[in-house]
Amino acid sequence: MIRFAVLGNCQAEYVAHCVRFLARHCEADAYFLSQPEDITPDFQKFADRSASYDYVLVQPQYSSLLSGLTTLVDRRIPIVHYPTLYFAGYHPDITYIYRRDSSFLRSPVGDYHSALAFLCYTLGLSVEQTLTKFNSSIFDRLGYFATAFWRSAEERLLESGRDAHMPLDHHLRSWIRRGCFMYSVNHPKIFVLADVAASAIAACGVTASPHICEYYVSDDIKLGPIWPVYPEVAIRFGLDGCYCFKGSSLLDRTNPYFDLHEFVEASFLFYHNYDLADMRCSRVDEWKSDPDLVSFVIGDSVPVAYQRDFRCAMPESDGASRDLPCTTQVALGQLDRINSSLFENKGEVTTSFGESTVIVGWAADPESGAVASGVDVVVDDIPYRAIYGIPRSDVAQALANPALENSGFRFSLGPGVLNRGIHSFAIRVLAANGEAYCEGPSGRLIVD
Repeated sequence: MIRFAVLGNCQAEYVAHCVRFLARHCEADAYFLSQPEDITPDFQKFADRSASYDYVLVQPQYSSLLSGLTTLVDRRIPIVHYPTLYFAGYHPDITYIYRRDSSFLRSPVGDYHSALAFLCYTLGLSVEQTLTKFNSSIFDRLGYFATAFWRSAEERLLESGRDAHMPLDHHLRSWIRRGCFMYSVNHPKIFVLADVAASAIAACGVTASPHICEYYVSDDIKLGPIWPVYPEVAIRFGLDGCYCFKGSSLLDRTNPYFDLHEFVEASFLFYHNYDLADMRCSRVDEWKSDPDLVSFVIGDSVPVAYQRDFRCAMPESDGASRDLPCTTQVALGQLDRINSSLFENKGEVTTSFGESTVIVGWAADPESGAVASGVDVVVDDIPYRAIYGIPRSDVAQALANPALENSGFRFSLGPGVLNRGIHSFAIRVLAANGEAYCEGPSGRLIVD
């Protein structure tokens, strides 16, 4: 059995998926690396196992890490390069924002930001004013439609193939014929990674056709962020466009989707938590150095110093338990999870500032054993009404009580609404008659 080690950035895992399918009866282990000079836990794990592999597939920027591994030299294990795929042609508005310490500034959908939205924020425009700037004339002025931009994206991708000694010219023409072949600037679709995987193992003497790979290999890379092809951009390629942004998701939870208004608003919430001096974006800085461009973008809008006046606002308190008495009964129900963390009565959950806050569980009236009249989630001593009546057939079956079929509840807050720090939360279950409530699970939510 041939064993492959696949090393690289976030693309390595999916290249390994394709290798396992294409190289039948072979094994392929993926190892995630970050910066070219960083020794990650995954790399250390690979170093410990390196003698067990027949081939090592690695992206060129990480090759220097392998030079210190005598095992590879002593056993003459072949090292094959595969390219790091990056293509911005369909997503010209994507940018990265860095903090003063050179770390990525998170956004509602991971590490990606809208360059135009950030420009508008720094110019003091409001969310509503910013939304009007997403139009063809602004995009044209920013160079999003320029042939040079597309050519630059093509050249960068082809250069990555040359760096890996894996020509991509033929592949690129094939990918373009299929429409947008990227979920974002560095997340290719599975058929792209299948072509790369097939070329890599061919250099190891394993021949396989990648054409049906996409029908059998799960395209889990789409669980990561997905950046839309804006309609104004899409029409130039004969594609369907949209403004539907998606953050990272897990298989067992609802995908966090944002329309344009929600995305811009959530982005501004993020930015408000930092000083402007602590956020750097070279592209936006270059735009702002051009007075004519700035004047064109602002147009008739009146800057409102939005970033100084904006407040990360919780929704209005609409909890029904505010003026009700609390009974001594113990609530019937369970808090299942907060985001992807199972609660399990541990009383404390840590979540990322870059995520929405989603609280999920079930509850019922302990006195009647039937569904409650509602559920409140109390955050920092303020009650908010949760969505109640969500189907929970698992609860009804487990308790042999059909009356609990619709006992589920869900409460959510958008990303950036809860500031970093420690917040208290509690569940209140309203009696079936709506005249009192009983306390449910409570604890601390640490937003990091």
